[in-house]
Amino acid sequence: MQVVILSAGIGSRLKPITEAKPKCLVTVCNEPILKHQIDLFINDSRISEIIIVIGYREDMVKDFIQNTYKSAEKIKLIENKDYLQKF
Repeated sequence: MQVVILSAGIGSRLKPITEAKPKCLVTVCNEPILKHQIDLFINDSRISEIIIVIGYREDMVKDFIQNTYKSAEKIKLIENKDYLQKF
C-alpha cells in the first residue's frame, strides 16, 4: 500500500510563519507536521511507499527528509512545479 502526503502548498493562511518555511515544516508539539505524518507510516509493514508531493521551498523539505530519515527507502519525493497555480 502507498501513502501520499501533500506538502506542496504555500500555507498562505499561516503567514508570517510560512514566509521562512513551508507549512509542512511548521512545528506542532516540538516537531514539524511532516515528521508527525511520516512517523505514523514509516515503520508500518503494510505501507510499501510514502510519496510526498513537494513544491514551496522544496529544498527545505528535501533537506529535512535527508537529515531526519537517513535510511528512508520508503520515502519518494515528487516535485510539483505548479504549486502556485490557481484554478
